[in-house]
Amino acid sequence: MRMRLLTWFLVGSLIVACSGGDDAADGAATPATVPSSTAPSTTLAPEPATTTTEPEVPAEVTMSVSSTALGVSVRLTGVVDAAADPFGDFAMCSGQADRVGAYAVGVGDADGSVRWVSALTIGRVEGPGGYEADLRLELGTGAEIVATGTLTLDAGLATGSYLGFTIDGDQVVGEFECARPGAALTSSPADDLVEVVALLGRGTAERVVTAASDDPAVAECPGAVGDDTIVAVDGEAPATGAIARFVLIETDDGASLDLLAGGTSYAFDTVDLTIDVDRLSGAFSATDGDVSIDGAFSCTPVS
Repeated sequence: MRMRLLTWFLVGSLIVACSGGDDAADGAATPATVPSSTAPSTTLAPEPATTTTEPEVPAEVTMSVSSTALGVSVRLTGVVDAAADPFGDFAMCSGQADRVGAYAVGVGDADGSVRWVSALTIGRVEGPGGYEADLRLELGTGAEIVATGTLTLDAGLATGSYLGFTIDGDQVVGEFECARPGAALTSSPADDLVEVVALLGRGTAERVVTAASDDPAVAECPGAVGDDTIVAVDGEAPATGAIARFVLIETDDGASLDLLAGGTSYAFDTVDLTIDVDRLSGAFSATDGDVSIDGAFSCTPVS
């Protein structure tokens, strides 16, 4: 899966009603006359306005995956939390971001019999439809299941389904839903997209994290020889639960990477970096303590 990730990126195109009724009297009543000088003067205070505040619905990701041959049937739901640990109860979905490059969706349950389910398209998406993708399941035993197949995105990019096969030919099927209340979801990527796709690894666990933006206020990829910053995305992705900050720098002394994924910061002081000839895409790998990262970036236009 790591090799597929790097290959496609380097070779490919890298949101009180009151009812009042009149009571009819049987006869004409003579009203009492009260002198105006003795009539009480009373001012009624207005009724306080009654407002109902609906509780905020959290952004959630739900994935269902099953395989009869492998004896797997699981449904995981996770709340997208910008402060979450990628290797804990973690959820992320490209369909909750303002821009979409490669499509990634994943849910983790640190204590479950299935601790992680994720799907990643092998290339950028351009709207609804089917895309080649990899599906990964991490079992509580530490074993993993990887299947290759098709991820089908519905209109709006918030829901979809998956059909794939393991290397042994075992079928794996699934579906997902990404809820982002009150936000519009994009149906296609924008031009000049700055994109990062990476796999964080710790022990046998592996988490896919992504970022994509065409907003120059939070993303840059100068590509010019002599520029220290190769690619940066800062502030775009907290709502997705994935990459909130990614700053890759190359100097005469080597390359370094500052990464904020979910609520965890990683500082990779030494990065193995490969950049293509136009300096607009490349691959990177690094280790920080017990955490490793392998990934790729692209700053080339979509069209």
